[in-house]
Amino acid sequence: MVRRCALAVLFSVFGTTILAGQLCRGIVPFERQPIHTYLRGQFSKEITVYGGGLGAGGRNGFGDVSLEWVGVDAFWKSGVSVHGDAGLELPLEAFHLCPVAEVAIVLGPNDINGTGVRYREQDYGFGLNAGLELNGTGHAISIIPTGSYGHMKAHNRITGSSGAFVTHDRASDILTLGVGFLFSQRVSFTPSVSWASWAGGSSRGFAVRITFVPGRSRPEVVNRNPTSCAGLAGGDSTVYDTSQVTERPRLRIAPELPKLGMQEESGVWGRVIVGVIIGADGSPEMSSAEFVRKIDPGLDNAALDWIGGASYWPACREGRPVRARIVQPVDFCPGGCGPDKKS
Repeated sequence: MVRRCALAVLFSVFGTTILAGQLCRGIVPFERQPIHTYLRGQFSKEITVYGGGLGAGGRNGFGDVSLEWVGVDAFWKSGVSVHGDAGLELPLEAFHLCPVAEVAIVLGPNDINGTGVRYREQDYGFGLNAGLELNGTGHAISIIPTGSYGHMKAHNRITGSSGAFVTHDRASDILTLGVGFLFSQRVSFTPSVSWASWAGGSSRGFAVRITFVPGRSRPEVVNRNPTSCAGLAGGDSTVYDTSQVTERPRLRIAPELPKLGMQEESGVWGRVIVGVIIGADGSPEMSSAEFVRKIDPGLDNAALDWIGGASYWPACREGRPVRARIVQPVDFCPGGCGPDKKS
């Protein structure tokens, strides 16, 4: 009985936590803010789990660490789990794939049924998660159905009061289905159900994860439609004009423009224009930035900061990403600037 119930800890706890990454998992994407916090609860016949963690990531790579309380109902005892994962998000327009690897340690329960028996477990897993932007991410509430498959291996150790111990290894396959609700790209609510199966048994679980973006969200998602060469390797160091490429760079994400402050109050406004080289990886090469039009030292510097915080889908030439020089306007006008509007 001890072994059977203790083994259920793994499959119930991690059946719905595997692959906690970005839009693949129906949570706020890290490209808006590199640090997330989250709370999670899970309920099943065997256990109850409460806890939370911290997520960090960028445009593609991401990772999670969490600490959770695990209550085993059959023993009226509890333990803790420490879990971490890392993965890579592969956006395919509205469809996202995430290969992820993870590791976890389960400590407890201890003194099971007053017998002094202790339970420990180490878990390793890998899998693939998928998410679909059903109505895009530009809405106040975005809906993202998700699904994942994971394969996990567990090594557990049950130690008696005398110090004698028994070890056991087991592998499981886990299927998880869920849906993410993203509220203004700042908070996500993601319920999910999971089915875990292993030789001689199975388990089901229901979980809810709530993810928060602390502070102000840094970048604004602008364009999720990549150029055809995005993600490919580029070996050409030549800087091309936009008339020499088959696809021009497209603005991908950009930070919020700063408030105009004293410039707005004093009536200084207009359009700053900056020429800059966009690298084959979509990053602005700020050492190449030159002003085509200035309007005010404060706003000119703010325009440079804005471009430096932006990223682009790269220019394409003969099917490969290349460096290209663009002219980027940055507007500081109440209500928006016309093409030639200047204070």
